[in-house]
Amino acid sequence: MKITGIYLYPIKGLRGIPLKEARLTPQGVKYDRRFSLWRLNEDGSLKDKIQVFTNPECSLFEQRVVGLGESDIDEEEDVSYARFTKPCPGGEKETPAVIVRYITPQNPIVPKHPAHDTPLRVPLCPDTTDLDPVTVTMYKSSAAAYRMGDLYDAWFTACFGFPIALVYIGDGKRPQLGFQPLALARMPRRSKPYALLYALLGYVTNCIVFLLTSPLLAYREKGKDCLRNAVPWVTFTDFAPFLVTSESSLADLSSRVGDKPLEMHRFRPNIIIGPSATGSDPFDDLPPWDEDFWSELSVAGSPTFKLTGNCARCTSVNVDYDTGRPTEGLRGDVLKTMARCRRVDKGKKWQAIFGRYASLATPHQQLNWWRTSQSRIPNKVALGDEVCVTTRNPERDVWDWPPLK
Repeated sequence: MKITGIYLYPIKGLRGIPLKEARLTPQGVKYDRRFSLWRLNEDGSLKDKIQVFTNPECSLFEQRVVGLGESDIDEEEDVSYARFTKPCPGGEKETPAVIVRYITPQNPIVPKHPAHDTPLRVPLCPDTTDLDPVTVTMYKSSAAAYRMGDLYDAWFTACFGFPIALVYIGDGKRPQLGFQPLALARMPRRSKPYALLYALLGYVTNCIVFLLTSPLLAYREKGKDCLRNAVPWVTFTDFAPFLVTSESSLADLSSRVGDKPLEMHRFRPNIIIGPSATGSDPFDDLPPWDEDFWSELSVAGSPTFKLTGNCARCTSVNVDYDTGRPTEGLRGDVLKTMARCRRVDKGKKWQAIFGRYASLATPHQQLNWWRTSQSRIPNKVALGDEVCVTTRNPERDVWDWPPLK
């Protein structure tokens, strides 16, 4: 098997950016889902998060990153932007930014506005000194964040047609309440009543491992933050740092919904695994739905991903990215088709599963606060990297995030 796709989503809910290679962090692909969009109440406060399943028109926003290398887009186009001065960690020569462009569909959704023809430039590491703080909660997991301000809110409001706020996670940390990556949290789970118990055990395990592996705790200035940093956390990703999908599973699903292959972007993965075989059956080394039982993956010979849970799907898989509306015909019934064959998670028995949530494989990568940024060796993956399943589960994982209702 090999990596056949890598995607980055700087602003949650918008179109993904295909990459040739990516730097991995404990919170996902670097810069992934650092921003999110929120519908506003009449008083200007945050109301609901904007995602593809709530607002299919999210699919009309194209994202591209600049300032990360020679393959970035040209800087000559007319873009709206605000001043920013804070450099990003990682050694980039320029402060990176994401360029967002609204693509007007053939059948427009909102009245024409000048913003539709003017891309927006959003700094990936904005200076938060003058930004308004705000608390956001997603799936019962809360974090401090920042509102980016009127310039950005006005642009997205013009494109969506109703009041919108762009929010930046900054140094906020949403606790990862389920799908814990450490060993004790991955104990076999056979029924829903035990899900919360295992989630709690995972949380406690992270704290214990941190304390046992940090003998210099009392001597470090950062010790006061250590316990918070020991617990896995995410940005604006839903439940886990990475989402891994399989090309062979997509091919199997496509055969059930019509003649044309389904597009993988409907499922919004970070890492796509494809076959490396070239014979009469290219999927010999990657059977459909085999990922249901993957526990750990190595990439280019090194343990890289710990797969910790199943991705339960919603109506976003039915969206047509060209029109910003639900797809018509059989291809608009993808979720219904999946419901007939992919309700395989005992903890989410009414929802179809496609893809696996993942974290970085080695626990020390999440507990390395005592190391300086210069001493950290970036973890990278690239298209074509060989992938091997190093550990398998005897049975499928069971959804263990705390109940959402």
